[in-house]
Amino acid sequence: MTRLASLVVIAACGHSAGDTQAPVPTPAASPSDASIPSGRAWRTYAISNLGVEVSLFDGVEIQDHDIGGLRAVSQHDAHVTLLVVAGASASLAWWRQRFAPAAKLGTVTPVRVCGRAGQRQEVGAPAESATGMFATGRGRFEERTSDTPARVHVAIEGTTTAGASFVATWIVDAAHRDAMRTDEDHFLASITCS
Repeated sequence: MTRLASLVVIAACGHSAGDTQAPVPTPAASPSDASIPSGRAWRTYAISNLGVEVSLFDGVEIQDHDIGGLRAVSQHDAHVTLLVVAGASASLAWWRQRFAPAAKLGTVTPVRVCGRAGQRQEVGAPAESATGMFATGRGRFEERTSDTPARVHVAIEGTTTAGASFVATWIVDAAHRDAMRTDEDHFLASITCS
């Protein structure tokens, strides 16, 4: 099964105050969300040789590598993944094909990114469970189950100043989205092109 499990695509582009979709008002956090960090520390990260910068969480490991002709930068933290993918095949169409049929695709809406036309889309992915056999190192195998909570994927597609395509994605556990809305807005609005 292919899925966009821990993929947040942040890509190569820049914007000015008038270039992005208006932020969605942040609802009040529920008591169960009190343990979720909000208003976190950020740092600017330049994506290797692409002319794109984005804000990533400060103090959280960054993975920056090539995957099948695409440049991918990602971060994984409690309840959220940030991902930026850039390259010729990076598009919302490419991004959508990674979801299971049960995912709920939202409407594609126009946005301005790096001063150019872009697109935004949200996808709701249901909770999933997978079971597999793993070697224990003693010549035996044990069965393990992995559960993934329901998640919301928010992606922005755009192009860099040099014309490279990218997709920036914020992936958050659905139960924690409201508590992390300020961080979501910050991440998606931080994309700039040099």
